[in-house]
Amino acid sequence: MAWYKGMAGPLVIIWIVAFIILFSHYYPGTVMDSISSTLYNWGIIAGSVIIWVGLINVCYYAYRDLKRKAPGRWYFAAFQLLIIILILASGFGQGETSYQPGANTIINWLFNNVYQIGAMTVSAMSGLYCVTATYRAFRARSAEAALFIIAGVFVMLRNAPIGGVIWAGFPIIGEWVVSTIYDGIIKTLYICMAIGILAYVIRYYMGKEKAALGVLE
Repeated sequence: MAWYKGMAGPLVIIWIVAFIILFSHYYPGTVMDSISSTLYNWGIIAGSVIIWVGLINVCYYAYRDLKRKAPGRWYFAAFQLLIIILILASGFGQGETSYQPGANTIINWLFNNVYQIGAMTVSAMSGLYCVTATYRAFRARSAEAALFIIAGVFVMLRNAPIGGVIWAGFPIIGEWVVSTIYDGIIKTLYICMAIGILAYVIRYYMGKEKAALGVLE
């Protein structure tokens, strides 16, 4: 098999694109800038195509459930297709400023009065699950769980106005937990994530990660 018919071809393209983008970043003002800009535009075009492929895929499965009258799903599929058709019909021909704040367009009205209201409703409903999960987590079954409960109580009393009314030390201790312990943990996680991403990128460019190429090991 020729090299360009296997995994070597995509890997060579990945290496070339990565070299051009890195070179244009570290050495601006060269011919690599225009090539890198073109590659970015190609990426945007490819992303737009992927979005349309995903939309067609969603419409296909929704139409299939509607046609088969799948129990418990067909009415959701009908509502989904209706919303997709409505959004697409209201967005075509409106221009790039149709979704800007204050624009008197149908798609802007749907976004502000349907999508945002629905998103807030889902967030409010998920808050109930967060409360139940917190109740289950706040059980001192071990020393670590007890520390978690104590830190959580101080943080909650820091954010709640009643905390400072009960005792002036609650906001101070809660602020110390957030600014010292929490920030230290978050920065540690960010560093670990950055190292993991760097390791993955190196493995990907070396051809060790083959899942993106359609090879599952």
